[in-house]
Amino acid sequence: MKESLPWKIEITKADNGYIASWYEELLDKADYCQYKQIVFEEDQSEGKPATLMNLLFFLKDYFGEYSDKYDKFEVDISLKHGSKYTCDDKKCEICKEMYHA
Repeated sequence: MKESLPWKIEITKADNGYIASWYEELLDKADYCQYKQIVFEEDQSEGKPATLMNLLFFLKDYFGEYSDKYDKFEVDISLKHGSKYTCDDKKCEICKEMYHA
């Protein structure tokens, strides 16, 4: 019986985002694996924090790290304003709960 590949992924920082690379076993061919890559390119409208957040969501999903609402701890991947930033936009998606509470 063939030993399965370890769950391993490599993240490379690029000028405009990140590249995630890994090997994935092919289910129909026990002795073969496929090299895969996904690029998380920075979107000019979203910016670097959103690109990093997308990468973190991908990693959480890749490794199957899920939590339940009844768990003692839960990982929260979210965007928030910097501690010294003042937001005056009443339509801001990041702080809308503050205005609509």
